[in-house]
Amino acid sequence: LENVSFSRARLMQANFTRAKLTDSKFYEANAEAANFTAAVLDAASFERTILRKARFDDATAERAVFKLSVFESATLINSKFLRCAFDKSDLTAANFSKADLTKSSFREAVIDDAIFTGAILRDVSWVDFTRCRTDAVSVCN
Repeated sequence: LENVSFSRARLMQANFTRAKLTDSKFYEANAEAANFTAAVLDAASFERTILRKARFDDATAERAVFKLSVFESATLINSKFLRCAFDKSDLTAANFSKADLTKSSFREAVIDDAIFTGAILRDVSWVDFTRCRTDAVSVCN
């Protein structure tokens, strides 16, 4: 499913487990409760996408864009999201436990009740535009 456009599609509860979605577009799609477990999402664009309760556990992504998306109660446990943009997204109650978020951006994102236990936050651009230290884990410091 590389370089496929799912823009504005209704993908509620869709199963993308282990799918390779490199360069795919999900602009303004509704993927509520979709399953992206162990998917490869390099350079994928999920801008303005509804991903409420979606599962991204064990997924990998490099340079993917999730700007202005809704991740409320989504899980990204043990995932690897490098250089990804979550700017201005709603990440309320999202679970990033043990995720590697190196060099990703969370500028102006809503992170109320989000879980970052064991998450690698190396050089992350944080919600208040500060940069996390290279040894930051669980807390941006």
